[in-house]
Amino acid sequence: TKQQTRVVDDNGFNPMWEETFIFNVLMPQIALVRFQVWDHDPIGRDFIGQRTIAFSSLMPGYRHVYLEGMADSSIFVHVAVIDIVRAPAVNHRLWTKLNLFSSL
Repeated sequence: TKQQTRVVDDNGFNPMWEETFIFNVLMPQIALVRFQVWDHDPIGRDFIGQRTIAFSSLMPGYRHVYLEGMADSSIFVHVAVIDIVRAPAVNHRLWTKLNLFSSL
């Protein structure tokens, strides 16, 4: 699943998205979460950085995610993981909910 924040105009040094994304993760043991940050201006889009993290490595709470790309760039996120068991379901799969709040 892919989700994207809105563009924050005229705040390139410290944008605040204050958006929440909810993901249902069927197989958390092999899931990856990828954060990408782009600068979007009238000239075009410039890549700032990215980080891919194993879902099982995401710790709940507020965290700085350091990006690979531009030096000294990070995003500040809040991660909440809620386990939801859907029954009756085929093989009684465990669904995991990931809630992200992002700000740079």
